[in-house]
Amino acid sequence: MSLVEAPVLHHINYEKRIILRTDASQDGIGAVLLQESDNGKRSPVAYLSKSFSAQQKKWSTIESEAYAIYFAISQWQEFLTGHPFVVETDHANLRYLEKATAPKLIRWRLQLSSFDFVVRHIPGKENNVADTLSRLCAIDDLPDKSIISRYHNNVTGHLGVQATLKAMNADGWQHPDLREQIADFIKY
Repeated sequence: MSLVEAPVLHHINYEKRIILRTDASQDGIGAVLLQESDNGKRSPVAYLSKSFSAQQKKWSTIESEAYAIYFAISQWQEFLTGHPFVVETDHANLRYLEKATAPKLIRWRLQLSSFDFVVRHIPGKENNVADTLSRLCAIDDLPDKSIISRYHNNVTGHLGVQATLKAMNADGWQHPDLREQIADFIKY
C-alpha cells in the first residue's frame, strides 16, 4: 500500500492534537507528522526522510536525534508555527533538550524556541514509521526547487551558487548535480 494514497494522508486540523514523531539512524533522519482524531486514532499528514552527510554521520546519538527534531520542525514550520504540538521520540534523553549544554544542541534549541512543543519519550516499537524513514535515506537525494528556495530567498538572502551549495551541504544535501541545479534555480 502506498504511503500517500487517499485516505492515508490527511489534511491538518488545528482543533485536533498534532504529533511529530522523529528518529535518526546512522544514515539519516525520518519523521512523520500525525493528526490525532477524537477516537485517538492517528493519521499521517506528511512524511520526511533525509540522508546524513559524511560529517553528520560522525555525530553522537543525541546530536543526530536532536537534529531529526530540529530539521523536521524547520521543514514543517508552515504546519507548526503558532500551534501546540507534541514531539515523540524513542531517544529518552531528548526530554531534557532544554538543559543541553552542547553548542549544536543549544543553537537548535534556540532556533526552535518560538515553537510551542513538548518532547515525549515513546518506546522504539511505537516509532516504526519514523524509524523506517530514517533507514531508507538515499545518499543521492536531489532536492526540488522548493527546497533550494529555502536557502536562496528574500529572507535568507540571495546567496550565490557557492554559498547556497555550502549551506545546503552543511544541512546534508549531497548530490553530484546539486551545484548545477542551484545555478539553474538562481539564474531564473
